[in-house]
Amino acid sequence: MIYKHSILRTKLIYSPEEKCLKQYIKPMPDEFLTSNHDDYYSFQISMANNEQGFDQIMIGEINKHYFNLDTGIVFRCNVVKMNHDRLDDHDTLIRDDVIVLNLHHSAFDGRSVEPFIKQLELAYKSPESMADQSDKSLRYIDYTINELRMLQDDSPDSEMNIAREFWKTIFNGYDINKPNKVLPYDYHETVEIVGRSGFGGTLCSSIEDEELVCSMLTLVREHNVSMFQLFLTCYHLFIYKLTDDNDVLIDGITANRYRPEIEYAIGMFLSFFPYRLAIDPNMSFIDLLSKVHGNCVNILQHSKLPLPEILNIQYSGNPRMDRTSSTVFFFETDTYKIDEVLLEDAVCKFLPAANRPAHISKFDLLFSVKHDVSDTGQTQRFFLLWNYSTDLFTEKTISKMDKQFRHLLNILFSKSSTFDINQQPLYELSLFSC
Repeated sequence: MIYKHSILRTKLIYSPEEKCLKQYIKPMPDEFLTSNHDDYYSFQISMANNEQGFDQIMIGEINKHYFNLDTGIVFRCNVVKMNHDRLDDHDTLIRDDVIVLNLHHSAFDGRSVEPFIKQLELAYKSPESMADQSDKSLRYIDYTINELRMLQDDSPDSEMNIAREFWKTIFNGYDINKPNKVLPYDYHETVEIVGRSGFGGTLCSSIEDEELVCSMLTLVREHNVSMFQLFLTCYHLFIYKLTDDNDVLIDGITANRYRPEIEYAIGMFLSFFPYRLAIDPNMSFIDLLSKVHGNCVNILQHSKLPLPEILNIQYSGNPRMDRTSSTVFFFETDTYKIDEVLLEDAVCKFLPAANRPAHISKFDLLFSVKHDVSDTGQTQRFFLLWNYSTDLFTEKTISKMDKQFRHLLNILFSKSSTFDINQQPLYELSLFSC
């Protein structure tokens, strides 16, 4: 796998002269990699006697520094033996043992899972296929080289310069001192502190009401918008109602795989884009949805500008500004399902997300929506996931926010609601009657 996919042996080294990160692909040794090649990947066999022990191992996988970008170690495997009497029996895995594959985010994103698993199955079944370099599909470094060439084009009408001008208009007049002051924090004294402890909590709920889900799907079709845009509109409206601030900035996580050649490539294509929306309280929800749709289309057209450049524009080149938004939004469509990994006679099942520890938070508040579709397509539902920093919020506050957001969806889309999303102004809508 490491030989076949050069992104799994790519070094990232900062160049003081050029003031940027430079990528280097490490050459492979002549022999097959073994566990002795610890300068290529990290490998470990662990022992867990119970679920608590396994949780501690998983927390360690997140918190400990197993990767080294300077040497190109971005891939790690931890084989966890559950309730074994002998740790020295390295060659045998039995039922309930766990294989933890840990990859650095510089080399991997969520959309990389499917191609990675397919390649892993192929490597296990036919190791010699990994030595075949006749595959001329686009590599991640090809993508980054192309991006660099675009950045170096300094002509006024270049794609990157046009994108820079677009993002300048997006942030024109925005108060850069505001983002960390708008949410209903429980611990206000820690809001201005740069850097968080990293500890977090997670709260999950679901929308399974068939009538409500059907109403949302119908609205998306009738107005020719995506479900991502519908939920982003709802979340903008929710933050506006929650904070009484009509100039709302939300960082959105997007796949950023804008070319067919990179749709199923392994690499870190995922990116953040700031979605700024000025909300007029007199407009209707449908007008707001149309405005968000237009914003998303424009942002997509100028999405090739790297995030650091967008942030420099957003913060006017001020390096001391805390460059994280108060809240981040992520929408995931369950377009593929990988229930198992076939390693010859062995069948490995994916560990359910509910069994993974969620004591970590990389953002102040990450709101994720997962659109889940059954295998037959007959049943659809939405999972709402709130991942929050415990430096800032209590579970009680997040639980209240979840209840208010679901109440908002009922007001907007339930057939029993008296609120007219086509005609009524937004100022007539309230979150606080739930």
